[in-house]
Amino acid sequence: MGGRWLPEIVENHYSFAQEIIYIDKAAMSNIRELEFVVGKKKVKIPKKVIKSTIKISDDQKEILQKILNDAKHIVIDFPTEYEKPIYKKFRVLLPVMEYACSSHSELNNIGYIPIVSKEIIQYLKLSNEPQTFNLFEENGRIASIVTNHFDKEKNHEKFVYMRKDLLDRFIAENDYKLIWCIWGEREPFLNDIGFHHDFHQKNNLNYKDLKFQDVIEYE
Repeated sequence: MGGRWLPEIVENHYSFAQEIIYIDKAAMSNIRELEFVVGKKKVKIPKKVIKSTIKISDDQKEILQKILNDAKHIVIDFPTEYEKPIYKKFRVLLPVMEYACSSHSELNNIGYIPIVSKEIIQYLKLSNEPQTFNLFEENGRIASIVTNHFDKEKNHEKFVYMRKDLLDRFIAENDYKLIWCIWGEREPFLNDIGFHHDFHQKNNLNYKDLKFQDVIEYE
């Protein structure tokens, strides 16, 4: 899962919170396409006669002439086939999107808040209420909760919790599979760049060895 090929959560700017829920064009689509190499096949290279003219210098002519004079046979070997990757595409729905609003106004300075994606909201006919990003069913029952943990500037997390019965219903009725991709890395970083470099070398640290990843299917 390296190389950041997983799609990022969509950020919706310049819209009010209720707009990205009730107005379809106020929020971007959360549907993406992933492509995987699932195999390889051998493809023959068609034989073609190619004529070309190459300009060479007098020195190059002498070298070429010497090669031709010394050689009894000249064999030019071209490949007759190559391996072509076989791709398979998957339609993916990101289950979470972000309401992104950074403003100097105290009335609208909420920052970046994750919420359930608009496709799920619209299908389940969910709605929100003022002063909260939690979502509710038509009967008033709570459907999802947004919460966050903030310890310090570099240690904070945001979470979206959704009711299991609603999630299961959406997955079943739309023939989806929910896949959880866990990816991250842990690299000790020190403010002194020189000491940071020496520390890594002395302890034989390689950030590639500090990555962790897993793919879990929700059942």
